[in-house]
Amino acid sequence: MNGHHLLEFIVDYLRMMSAGNVNAMEMQDLMDEELETHHAESPIAANAIQKRWPTACPRSVSSPR
Repeated sequence: MNGHHLLEFIVDYLRMMSAGNVNAMEMQDLMDEELETHHAESPIAANAIQKRWPTACPRSVSSPR
């Protein structure tokens, strides 16, 4: 996780803990699910950018010399 993703993750769960809306077991399940989703979706976004990069940028930018 990048720094800003980690900060958002922590702040979201601290907010939920301070509101007292969720018990500890539910919160742990939510955190685990969010982490799994993040790790599953991160490569998808990166691959989409890599596939699109050569057509989205001029040749001089996409091809290092």
